[in-house]
Amino acid sequence: MLDAQSAGEAGGDGVSSLAQSVFRASTQNWVRVEHGMFHCWAGTEQEAGDTCSDAEFAWRRITGYLGQEPRGGPIRLFVVSDRALWHRVVQSADRRRDSVAVQAGDEVFILREAGQAWELPRLPHELVHVKLWRLYGRKVPLWVDEGLATYLGWHTAEAREWEQTVVLSRRKERIPEAERRSPAELQQVRSYRNVGPSFYAQVEEMIAIVVRLQGVDALGDLARKVVEKDWTWETYLDEAGLTEQQIYRLEEEWWQKWGGRRP
Repeated sequence: MLDAQSAGEAGGDGVSSLAQSVFRASTQNWVRVEHGMFHCWAGTEQEAGDTCSDAEFAWRRITGYLGQEPRGGPIRLFVVSDRALWHRVVQSADRRRDSVAVQAGDEVFILREAGQAWELPRLPHELVHVKLWRLYGRKVPLWVDEGLATYLGWHTAEAREWEQTVVLSRRKERIPEAERRSPAELQQVRSYRNVGPSFYAQVEEMIAIVVRLQGVDALGDLARKVVEKDWTWETYLDEAGLTEQQIYRLEEEWWQKWGGRRP
């Protein structure tokens, strides 16, 4: 087991300044476990090992959908149990105050307070961000980044559920009328500043529509076309063979799903 100072020294081999500041400010003990490409820090060896195991499972599936990245190196995972320390992570990473997980380059920070149940979709969601960052850097539009992370996060968690004695339950909340956006409007969002749960739900649905039409294996192609060719969601559907009338009907169904009409 490592105290805060020795954890920082042990993690100094390539860890970010954010991770170093977390170690320095921490009062929790840290245990480090390595499984292949994953280096995991948590409060106990069991927790660190379980996190690495979940990450390895998720990474294999995410790679199958989105592709193998050209660069390697370890992915570092930090499970933070101290709420005050977590606020420091969120502030330092310039994330929303209600964030419960943060991806920064090859590092993922996750809040898990003592006694808190482990939410299976949380880690794969962040690992999708890592994968997209490794594949495309900062060029991934927000709607693709969060849409894929939310969709594949749950998709991967549901697959993991079969291997564990965990039952996933999910209730999608109704989106307030003032927060409903068209796919075109969602694609224009560039900042997390005004992003909330409604945004995540709607961009996930954009990804789900592609899956219903093309299958989940098409998601890697979608990401490549959007990033490398600057395709829009509508362009991708058009190139997939949908007519203008079919795309229009999809958009009609889109508004009906959220309980409204096309404006």
